[in-house]
Amino acid sequence: MYDHPVLKKYIRKVKYFLPCSGDEKKQLVAQMQESILDYLEQNPTADLNALQSHFGTPKQIANQYLYDQETSALLYRMSTKKKFLGLFAGVMAAVLLFWIGVISFDALDAHRTNQGYLKVVINQKIY
Repeated sequence: MYDHPVLKKYIRKVKYFLPCSGDEKKQLVAQMQESILDYLEQNPTADLNALQSHFGTPKQIANQYLYDQETSALLYRMSTKKKFLGLFAGVMAAVLLFWIGVISFDALDAHRTNQGYLKVVINQKIY
């Protein structure tokens, strides 16, 4: 019964809108699946619209999840995510600057070595 196509589609949409970690999504989805399966057993011809009218749209479920969360816990998770993204962006900027520095140094060294001229050596034997 867990392979019910309507259940899979509904759960996939709910997971998409939930702004939480994978573990939290699994817990919430596990709770929802039991209720949805009971509903589908009682209403075997139910489609996605029937599920949404009975349980709510995926966006409504995500909004209710956010409403039920404690503000401090939610703000902490959001600030942690911002810190991680800031750190990632900083590391990427540092790597980019290092790469630009290496390329610039190499070009400057080549310029100084050849005194501004491009040196072409032709090794050709003339018979």
